[in-house]
Amino acid sequence: MYRIRVERTVSQPVSVVFEALSDHQNYAKFPMINESVLLQPGEPQANGNGALRLIRSGNFVVKERIYDVLTDSQICYQIEYSKPIPMGHQLGKISMEAIDATHTRVVWISEGHVSWPVIGWLMDKQIEKNGVRVFHRMLKHIEENGGL
Repeated sequence: MYRIRVERTVSQPVSVVFEALSDHQNYAKFPMINESVLLQPGEPQANGNGALRLIRSGNFVVKERIYDVLTDSQICYQIEYSKPIPMGHQLGKISMEAIDATHTRVVWISEGHVSWPVIGWLMDKQIEKNGVRVFHRMLKHIEENGGL
């Protein structure tokens, strides 16, 4: 099982961080993301509850369902499909809290497992390592580029 947990203070207002992470169009602006497409709009906003997004980074593709969105404080998601590595995803949660008017505490958690027999545990370790790196880079990019 992989468990990714990234906690970081971002030097941007919470509204800027939330907008950058909640809008699928912003993901393609991150250096490590090649494509982000809204496959099914959510409610009440397009990127709200029920939205289905496809995100591609190199050859790695995930489809994630958005749920339990709380404006400026939380986005939950579940990976429903991934390739070339099949993952069972139990938890995806991004929590944001304003520290002050220009700083946001972000906690990003993703948990799941690779469903390959024998080497799945090894892939889990690689996903943990890469996930931590990617989440930190995304938050750093938001800090440096604001609303993208």
